[in-house]
Amino acid sequence: MLMARGTDGDLATSHPQLHPRPQPHIQGDTMRRKALVATTLAGCALTWTAGCASDSKPELTDEDATTALLDSMAGASEGTESLIYAEDLTDYLPGQEIVIDGADPVPVADGIVRGSVVDVQVTAAGRHAMNGDEEAPADERVDVDAEDADWRELTATVAEAEAWGSAVRDRDEVRFIITISPDADPADYIQGLKAMDDALVILDSQGSVASNPESFRLAANETALGEVHPDETIAFPATDQGYEEFLGGIRTLDDLRREAYVKQRTIVVEHFVVKSR
Repeated sequence: MLMARGTDGDLATSHPQLHPRPQPHIQGDTMRRKALVATTLAGCALTWTAGCASDSKPELTDEDATTALLDSMAGASEGTESLIYAEDLTDYLPGQEIVIDGADPVPVADGIVRGSVVDVQVTAAGRHAMNGDEEAPADERVDVDAEDADWRELTATVAEAEAWGSAVRDRDEVRFIITISPDADPADYIQGLKAMDDALVILDSQGSVASNPESFRLAANETALGEVHPDETIAFPATDQGYEEFLGGIRTLDDLRREAYVKQRTIVVEHFVVKSR
């Protein structure tokens, strides 16, 4: 994941989470869905908690499971002290390149893929290794269903319908990971992901996950999991910039297709400071 300090050199704090503002024609349905999820889950959403055993949890529709998944991803990104070089969706397009400390220019992200989620598996789990009172550099791997795991890793497979970026074009499918906390119920995440039959993902840092080198991370603090609506408008509800700010001028698939390879002014970074863009 590409991260930077602010132009004054101080480590910047990410924007407070802004709830996505749906477009008027989908706002009513979305608000009803969120109200239903909030009412039925009441503290049990995507987690194992006291009094919320799997046999007593309310069953979710696929649509509500996806809503809960995206809300959970948004909440997990709150309070992170980082500033990524990209400011909005335009900066993740293949036409946007970045130069860091004089190196060759490269795209900010590895690529963007539209497609359906066809498979999700729990592929790894780990326990934080401790060295005295400090965490050791490497975590200890444990069984994926170990009760003492500190994290679990899900790998989702997306069957490509469209793709932008040399790292993801001409593939049949791509995989990305989501890391979840130990009290999260993988079954709920899996249901929400598998229900995404028209997903839009911004992919970053393939090979950066030692346990899963063929998979990508999600960009934007691992929140860049989006949806394509039936009218081909797009949304990234989990990103911490908020609905309008993250999309910038790209609101539809046609916008994305038109702008994907338009050459943008190169972002120049020196010693973690953005010098020009």
